[in-house]
Amino acid sequence: MKAQNPYQLWGKETPKGWDSVVDPLIKQLVGMGCNIAQVKEKFGDLRVYIDEGYTSEAGHLVSEATEKCSTTCAKCGAPDSQIRSGGWLVVLCDACESERKPHA
Repeated sequence: MKAQNPYQLWGKETPKGWDSVVDPLIKQLVGMGCNIAQVKEKFGDLRVYIDEGYTSEAGHLVSEATEKCSTTCAKCGAPDSQIRSGGWLVVLCDACESERKPHA
């Protein structure tokens, strides 16, 4: 029996706010014959690992999606967001960032 990879076991491991970017990417990659090993967020960036079927076109699609996620709020999906810290790196819009910080 072939060992399952993280994508087969758990699916994508990305924030809901990135669904509008990540879901079409996965559909495109699978349609191109890519075997996706893992899709996740790490240090505020989108990470996509492909086991088989990688092409330069697939790499270009992943790069575009990674760039788009770097400015898309991980919580609500708002554009023009930025990376925030505070113990954890995450891309958030101003509104979601203000909800995250305690009010003094």
